[in-house]
Amino acid sequence: MTYSFIVNKHIMVFQQHHGLASEGDVIGEIGALCCMPQPVIARSKSISEVLRINRSCFLNVIRGNTSDGQIVIYNLFEHLEGFKSLSLLFPKKIESLMSNFGINAPSNLCMATLKGNFALVERLLKSGRDPNEVDSSGRTSLHIASANGLLDCVVILLHYGADPNIEDENGNVPLWEAVRDRHKYIAETLLESGAHLTSRNEGEFMCKAAELGSIGILEDLLKYGCDINSKSIDGATALHIAVAAENVEITRFLIEQGARIDMYDTKASTPYVLDI
Repeated sequence: MTYSFIVNKHIMVFQQHHGLASEGDVIGEIGALCCMPQPVIARSKSISEVLRINRSCFLNVIRGNTSDGQIVIYNLFEHLEGFKSLSLLFPKKIESLMSNFGINAPSNLCMATLKGNFALVERLLKSGRDPNEVDSSGRTSLHIASANGLLDCVVILLHYGADPNIEDENGNVPLWEAVRDRHKYIAETLLESGAHLTSRNEGEFMCKAAELGSIGILEDLLKYGCDINSKSIDGATALHIAVAAENVEITRFLIEQGARIDMYDTKASTPYVLDI
């Protein structure tokens, strides 16, 4: 089955062959979703088996299965990414339609970033998407890219103005995501763009690193300016965590780096008392 663009330009209509549709391809999806003429028509040169679904039936399926609908809409955006003449024209119309069904099209970049689709991320940014939009957990695309080692996505997001110091609902910043998951090149890139480990949460990061039992993460946190004696929300220091976990290696490392054994948590306990 072949499909072609039919373009009306200055009253003259001309046809441009686009390509061949193969098994599994979709035709007419833009017209069905946006309720407007599809700029592509299909002609079959041989007997073809086509599954046809009208707009009402499709939208009813989406409305009743929002999780599956989210996947369908993401796949549509990814599909449109291959049609440069269409991909900047229809996404906002589709997003508006899907928002009525409680489905987030990838306008906030998060799903596209999670999929590691750099081309789609770049296309959405070029079309004017806010690089600092967040998902349901308050995570930006920069959080997701940093945690998953997607350096290309990190670079393009920063280029389009992504804020490297936005906190998600748990107080995590992109730099912590990169450090925790050992993506050193990304951590350095974020630092060069003004990222920091906020003093309000550095105690939480230190304690999480101690819980993970990672000297490497602790070394990076100290290298990037965290106070070794900073406290978590319950007043614990990384040394409290290491001693409570009976992690001798982490305990020794922290003491050698200057961790105090007389710091009190909210229960009036010190690492020294925990060790007795």
